[in-house]
Amino acid sequence: MTIEDRVRNTDTGGNEAPARLLRPADLRVSDSGGSEKDVGHAPKHKITTDPLRPLKALIVEDDALIAYDLQMMLTDLDVEVVGIAMTEREAARLAALHQPDFATMDVVLRGECNGIDTAIRIYQTHGIRSLFVTGNVSPAARLRGAPAKPLHWLAKPIVFHNLKEIVRQFREDDPGV
Repeated sequence: MTIEDRVRNTDTGGNEAPARLLRPADLRVSDSGGSEKDVGHAPKHKITTDPLRPLKALIVEDDALIAYDLQMMLTDLDVEVVGIAMTEREAARLAALHQPDFATMDVVLRGECNGIDTAIRIYQTHGIRSLFVTGNVSPAARLRGAPAKPLHWLAKPIVFHNLKEIVRQFREDDPGV
């Protein structure tokens, strides 16, 4: 089956229907034996998705200028930004609503909850892993963030080339990068 066949639906009259969006239920994983099975969230193996579907990301950042800059960079990398959250509550709501492939997560957020705790909750609840984007890349922060199964830690100020490499790895490799 070609890529075009996978994204094109044809009704009984032979007319093309619009391409269907990929839902979490459409995700399949391949185990080491080559067989596929359905997954919901928090896949432990490489995800097999439609190559024409862009990655979706949620930005969790309480500085509007940094959030905007990050949104522009991700958009330049063909990543669809599904929302920007400035608090843990907004992040949890947007994660549940949009089911992004990953979240970018600032360690310091407004409100009672920090970014590490937010990332852990989003991972435990929705299986969405985070790319920590922070000025605090200390060993202690990495240790505290380990339960969130972070994709990577990216230091501020954000360097486009570094973000591009992380997104490339996420697209190509097992999400257990």
